[in-house]
Order: sequence, then C-alpha cells, then structure tokens
Amino acid sequence: MAKRLLLTLGLFSAFWLVTSAHTLQAGCYEIIGCTNTSYFKERDLRRLGCEQLSDVRNAIYAENRYCFKTPKYIAMYGNAGCRYRNPLAVPLNAYERANVRLIREVENGKGC
Repeated sequence: MAKRLLLTLGLFSAFWLVTSAHTLQAGCYEIIGCTNTSYFKERDLRRLGCEQLSDVRNAIYAENRYCFKTPKYIAMYGNAGCRYRNPLAVPLNAYERANVRLIREVENGKGC
C-alpha cells in the first residue's frame, strides 16, 4: 500500500510517493524545481538555509537508494531498499549531479 510523505522545509514543500518497496520518486520543490529534471539556479538555492540545503541534497541521494549513516537522515528517509554506501557510487543523472554540485557550492559559500 502506498502512502504519501510530506516533508516541509521552511520556504517550500517536497512530496515523495513512498511505495511498499520503499522506493522514493524524485522530489519537486516549489522554489527550485524537480531534483531529477530541473537544473537548480544558484539564486534560488541562496534563499534556503543550511539545513534546507542539506535536506535537499540528501533527498537526491535518498531518491537514488543511498544508505544513510546518520540517525537524522536514517529517521528522515530510512535505509530500507538502499543499495549504495559510498555517495560517489550513487548513479545520479546529469541534473542530479549538477544540483548536488551547486548545492554544495552554495553550502560552502554560506559557511554551512
């Protein structure tokens, strides 16, 4: 049975459909777009705080079956069905790679 998980991140909301197999589909955010089909813009990411940026970045990894190590992200996304323990091994598409890279740049610029 599928259930909806609503994750509110301050300025925007992300929706994922969680299936019984614990598969996460791409998150789409009001302010920045969809994680796997939109190139995020730096000016939009700068509107977010450090925690929000981290949450979006980790959502991209969760959508692609990364196995989280920290209690916060295990609680947030779970590790059921995860496949990749090394973040460099996670198969991201071009949008996701670019978005993770830009999020990290903005996080670094903000001193996160």
